[in-house]
Amino acid sequence: MNIIKQYDRPNCVLTLEGFNENSSASQDDFDDDFGLISILTSAECVFKTSNQKLQGHRTFLENLARVINNYAQELLSGLSHSQEDLQEYPKISVTALDEAKKYKITVENDDDQEVKMQEIELRKTEFFDLLDVVDQFYADSTALPDVSLELEVVSKKLRQSEEPLSQRMVPVVTGTLSLALAAGILFVVPNPKPSDLEPSANPLPVEDIPAETVPLESDNGNSSEE
Repeated sequence: MNIIKQYDRPNCVLTLEGFNENSSASQDDFDDDFGLISILTSAECVFKTSNQKLQGHRTFLENLARVINNYAQELLSGLSHSQEDLQEYPKISVTALDEAKKYKITVENDDDQEVKMQEIELRKTEFFDLLDVVDQFYADSTALPDVSLELEVVSKKLRQSEEPLSQRMVPVVTGTLSLALAAGILFVVPNPKPSDLEPSANPLPVEDIPAETVPLESDNGNSSEE
């Protein structure tokens, strides 16, 4: 049975199509495996605002998800991931354009493909919605369960920029990866100065108002004569 899964954001939709190779004829097994994609036949990523799309098969999806995940880690750490062990074809890369107002995704196919190279430019909102749908895919245990999110330790030798994190970040972020990026922004917000929390050195004068006193009346009726 063919299974279709969609991960949707306002500016980007990731659609996966495939089937479960281990599905059986028994009703119990069918219920347990319903909706599980273990064999992917196609993956398509549509960007609604710019009316562009990327598509391919399992290797394309794994490479795209890996590159997007690595780029999110770069935004947080400021450390560039090495490209020496770049994945097999199609090879995918991400480049920030116009001071991170746009992002270019390049897909390089092998020589057997009709289209050797494909490049698309995404707006900032589209790119961060792409981050979110990739995050949704990783979180879905019923879509290629053998594919998992990889967090890599990167050597400081690969640092390419000493630019402050607050300047590298962009404000449009959503999802788990995106929440992590937002947390990076909060990390660089300065604490309030102690002087802002201390009372003023010249407090306003407080006027002393004398309390009004009322004399007690003498009790003549109870006084004794000698």
